[in-house]
Amino acid sequence: LPISGAVLELLRRTENLLAERSVDPPPVLRSGGLGIRDLRRTARVLGTDEAIVTLLAEVAVAAELIISTDDNPSAPVWLPTVAADAWLAAPPQRRWATLAHAWLELPRLPGLAATRDDKDRPLAALSDDLRQPRAPAGRRRILQLIAELPAGCAIQRGEDLAAVLAWRAPRQDSRRRDEMIGWTVQEATIVGVLALGGLSSAGRALVGEGVTAAAAVLVTALPEPVTQVMV
Repeated sequence: LPISGAVLELLRRTENLLAERSVDPPPVLRSGGLGIRDLRRTARVLGTDEAIVTLLAEVAVAAELIISTDDNPSAPVWLPTVAADAWLAAPPQRRWATLAHAWLELPRLPGLAATRDDKDRPLAALSDDLRQPRAPAGRRRILQLIAELPAGCAIQRGEDLAAVLAWRAPRQDSRRRDEMIGWTVQEATIVGVLALGGLSSAGRALVGEGVTAAAAVLVTALPEPVTQVMV
């Protein structure tokens, strides 16, 4: 999708996720994560797949739009926070910048939710098993490498990115390098940081200058809000 389509789709899905959590909040697993049945139910409600729901949930929690309740320790649930109301009322460029920054600095790997541990048990979304403190630095290395491409050029194969990263730093993230590249490219495309195989204008501003600059750049990329419909 072009950046405007990806951004608007991300905002729509996040709004629907918050609405779903408000009406029917799922319980928190004993491990602190989100159950696979609840993940699949949300995927059906949002009309998407489980991988995207995992990413949306991880980003929403990182952005402090959703949190596990502490008022009932015996039966905690995942609920929207007060900050979610402010986020919903903000302009679209600010809402996107909040989510994109939360993803970029997320010290977790949502892609691990599709894998299993050493005992062949599935890893749950939002659980501690997905924590990886080096994830933000790894994402930035991948995105900065893509940013080196000439204007108008896009990545063709993840293997090419892996080869360059392995040559520059052979021991850095060597265990999950290929997986990390695949996850980062896929997630960045969903979030709108990547568009058509290269860094979007707002994504480039986010990586290089920060949230405020990214929001300012996005203003020109988004279409004007529709206030009238001709029937």
